[in-house]
This record gives sequence, C-alpha cells and structure tokens, in this order.
Amino acid sequence: MQWTAMGEGLVDWQKYFETFSALCPNAPVNLEIISGFPRPLPYLRNEFWTVWPKYKASDFAKFLALAKRGKPTEGHKSADTKAEQEYQRRELERSVEYCKHVLKLGEKS
Repeated sequence: MQWTAMGEGLVDWQKYFETFSALCPNAPVNLEIISGFPRPLPYLRNEFWTVWPKYKASDFAKFLALAKRGKPTEGHKSADTKAEQEYQRRELERSVEYCKHVLKLGEKS
C-alpha cells in the first residue's frame, strides 16, 4: 500500500465526493499529503486481524480485488530535508490541481 497524490491511486474520488457532497454539503475537505513511502499490509498474519475481529471475508475480498488492480510504485525518501520537502510540495500541488480541475472542489454551486 502506498499513499499517492490525489487522482493517481485506485480510489474513485469522483464517486466518493459525489456521495460526500450529498451527505455533507457544507463540510470542508482537508488534504493530507503523505506520499512517497510504501507500507506493507501483512494481512496473512493472524495478528493483523486482531484490530478487526468482525471484518467479513466478503469485504476483504472486495479490498483484495481493489488492491490487485494497483501496481507497485517506487517510494521516495530522501535523507536531504530540502529534497523531501520539495517532493511533498510537488505532491501537494498535483493534488490541489486534481481537486480543483477534476473534482471541482472549492467551486461555489
């Protein structure tokens, strides 16, 4: 699993925000940009599931189908603080552009 800039991953943000805006029409949207580092999900280990004791196999199957559509991306981590900040800034800028131009977030109805 890896977080990415908005619009570059597997989440259907257009569908998500259609539902979000219908349920929460005046709620603000926050972007938390934490891209660049892959995280393993050790879902085959029993201890992984202790957090979700009531999780249904059918829900997990849907998650697994989503995950299989993805492709590995190279992580980004720099020991150079300025290079890391620049990388995160570019991720934020791409995310904001996607939210403004594709999702039309921030537009007045």
